[in-house]
Amino acid sequence: GLCTVEGFGHSVFQVMGKHSELRLKGIRLLHSAASPAGDGTDVGGAIFAMAKTQTDLSNSSITSVKGLGIWCVQDSRVLASETALLNCGRSGLAMFGDSSARLKDCEL
Repeated sequence: GLCTVEGFGHSVFQVMGKHSELRLKGIRLLHSAASPAGDGTDVGGAIFAMAKTQTDLSNSSITSVKGLGIWCVQDSRVLASETALLNCGRSGLAMFGDSSARLKDCEL
């Protein structure tokens, strides 16, 4: 089975700084932050990536109870294969500011 990583803060993983990378394989990532506002707009995501970073995911599952599964800003990249971004409170994947994603055999 998958190893579970659960976090309750703004984000479980924050990938920041030019050319920083996050690689996850065989992980069940659960973001369980509460939303005092009630609508999820005050909650981050399971993964928050910014500023020319790269996130590689394979054979994983990403869930955010109230927030975003993956939140990409400022030219960050996501490469994912055989990964599920499901049951997220707001969106499985949100991209802003020239961010990109290449998904292969994924569920959204």
